[in-house]
Amino acid sequence: MTQEELLREIEILKLQAVVVFTANAPHRTGVLKRAIRVEPATEGYGFRIVLDIYYAVYTEEVWLSPQWRGRRNPNEAWFRKAFEYVLKYIESRLGVQFAKG
Repeated sequence: MTQEELLREIEILKLQAVVVFTANAPHRTGVLKRAIRVEPATEGYGFRIVLDIYYAVYTEEVWLSPQWRGRRNPNEAWFRKAFEYVLKYIESRLGVQFAKG
């Protein structure tokens, strides 16, 4: 794979990552979905998924408050699941395997 092909492939991966995270994000108002973006990594060819809405961490958490009366958070672990999906997608597109842990 040439450097030009690699850069093109990375652009495709960035777009696909945003699609996956946006599709999996909770969407009561749409603010969270619209806040998802990709930034280039500080080194190399990588990229970061950025979600800098202050309440984003709470959309992932287990509901512990009595107000929920034992119900489960339907969005629990959405970010982790989207991340794992994107990671598998990148592995299959590039023919690599990332170390776990």
